[in-house]
Amino acid sequence: MCGLGDDALVRTVTLIEAPTSAGAYAPGQEDGPRALLDAGLREELEAVGVTVRIGGQASTFRWRPDPGSPRAIDGAVDGLGALAAQRPMLDAGQISFLGLGPHTDFEAEVIADRELPVVDVRSTASDPLGSARTALAPLAACDSLAVHFDVDLVDFLDAPLAENTDRGTAPSLKACGEILSELLTDARVRALTVTEFNPHHGSKDGRATQRLLQVLIEVLGEAE
Repeated sequence: MCGLGDDALVRTVTLIEAPTSAGAYAPGQEDGPRALLDAGLREELEAVGVTVRIGGQASTFRWRPDPGSPRAIDGAVDGLGALAAQRPMLDAGQISFLGLGPHTDFEAEVIADRELPVVDVRSTASDPLGSARTALAPLAACDSLAVHFDVDLVDFLDAPLAENTDRGTAPSLKACGEILSELLTDARVRALTVTEFNPHHGSKDGRATQRLLQVLIEVLGEAE
């Protein structure tokens, strides 16, 4: 996770390392944050003029089967769902889906019932910048924004970054970088979370990790 400062001249990024594969289908994602840091995330951000702060590290959690507690399948456990002053934490005017692909019946029901805005994955792949602007439009009343980037949005054949192996319909990693750049030009953005990254899916030489790293450097290093 990256917390973004709002200095008009110098961007400040606070890095928070959350090594977990909880909620995944197999281990591996817990190694994602360390892979990016070892590849030079902090150093390369500083090299392009970003002030980097280290904001801490959550406890490591490695995926394990838990057939006796399937609660995460359809929603969040009470301890998470009740963290904020209201439940659900966000109302319909505070959420916008960009690049939404196949989802469960439960998810589809929630989206329909709450009339949540959606830009689907095919539209996102065919028009990355236009889709980003469309996704931002329903959030006009929000004072601040958090951008959540699941790297399983990326076409697996273009960059094998996640456990989602969809091919041919999703945007490329380059297109996702363009989307993030467009989203982060909005001065209200305060945080960027990067999830679903499994460094073990790429080649042994770490090329997939390096490609993701360079996208993040370009996006976070751009002048506001």
